[in-house]
Amino acid sequence: MILKELLALHEGSYIVKNKDGKEKRFKDSASIAASEWTNSSSPTKKPKAIKYSQDWWDDRNDEVLPNSPIDKYDLDDKLADIFKNAIKFDHKNIDHWTSSGRLKKEIDGVQCLGTVVRVMYSFGADDDMGLDVKGDERLEDSVAFSVFRSPKNPSKFIFGEYT
Repeated sequence: MILKELLALHEGSYIVKNKDGKEKRFKDSASIAASEWTNSSSPTKKPKAIKYSQDWWDDRNDEVLPNSPIDKYDLDDKLADIFKNAIKFDHKNIDHWTSSGRLKKEIDGVQCLGTVVRVMYSFGADDDMGLDVKGDERLEDSVAFSVFRSPKNPSKFIFGEYT
């Protein structure tokens, strides 16, 4: 019992609660430290953000994020796959393409940046489209569509819509 009383005298015999109900011992209940403790609240821990949510991306320092601008050179290697998914026909030859503008779209709750891509392509008799063309004669067409960074893997692009 003597040890318990000595500890109470050393730590303080007055128990003071803060706004959250946590208790702390003080030697004097009227001291400045005790009154500051009474008016304080315990720090709250920030809840962990859901993976691939906007808050999760905001806390990251990755080189490429969903809201990173799309550079023309980013599209170079991936344009053939995007074009195939947009047109649904993979035998067309891309003759020329351009990207312009900056688009914003919320995809799965994440702000993703995108761009408008205009692709000029050609096709002929060897593309098996039922065309009545002879020899090397080719028909040309173009299509414009938007692409956006993927909210789960920003280095990949997803088809937006035809423009």
